[in-house]
Amino acid sequence: MPRTLLALTAALIAVPAMAQLVPGVSVPPVQVPSINLPDVGGTVNGVTESVGETADRLLDLRTERVDRLLRRNRDTIELDSQGEPARRGELLLIDPSPAALGAAQAAGFTPGERAEMGSLGLTVVSVTLPRADAEIVAPSPEQLVS
Repeated sequence: MPRTLLALTAALIAVPAMAQLVPGVSVPPVQVPSINLPDVGGTVNGVTESVGETADRLLDLRTERVDRLLRRNRDTIELDSQGEPARRGELLLIDPSPAALGAAQAAGFTPGERAEMGSLGLTVVSVTLPRADAEIVAPSPEQLVS
């Protein structure tokens, strides 16, 4: 009995494979029953509209919070070139090489706090921007990378 079942199973698997691999072998068509599924267009449209409205509301709330943060901390926080809040007059250098730190100092930046991100194996150094009246000499890309 087990051998018969094994042979029957092998034959059932082999016929569709033969039909795909050997030209001229045909398998009789199988009628698939039709299934009437409900239209989900209304449901999906409602969800996508709701997600869009929620995203817009979250963006509005974020904008309000950033504006409030800026108003309350005018002397320490400003918008960066991309419109994101940043510490006024400071930059963070992520894992700077000694040469890059030296180039930043030569350009007039003053090193500040140094923090070790132990789990990432990185060092973050804050540098203070040069005074507005100081002459800024930008370091070359080679100085920053080396």
